[in-house]
Amino acid sequence: MLNKLLPIFFAIIINNDNSFDIIGKVYDLNNSEDLAGVQVRSFYDTTYTNLNGSFKINCLSDTTKLIFNYCSYESDTLYVSEIYKKFSEKN
Repeated sequence: MLNKLLPIFFAIIINNDNSFDIIGKVYDLNNSEDLAGVQVRSFYDTTYTNLNGSFKINCLSDTTKLIFNYCSYESDTLYVSEIYKKFSEKN
């Protein structure tokens, strides 16, 4: 059985060109440890989490989906529009 990862999002920055910068962190769902080296991928960009599990990725629209991949963990897919909606509801 594969482990599960938990992406947490800290900020969504809307740029002048209407693209989005997504800033977040990825944890192990079972023990809350930071996960370094998780691949965070969109159609337009790919990045990896740093030693603290943090990442920043640019997305060109709110229909972009982010895919999180890490060896021996289940992949997770989230749409930027879902993330943005959760942030909007809190503010």
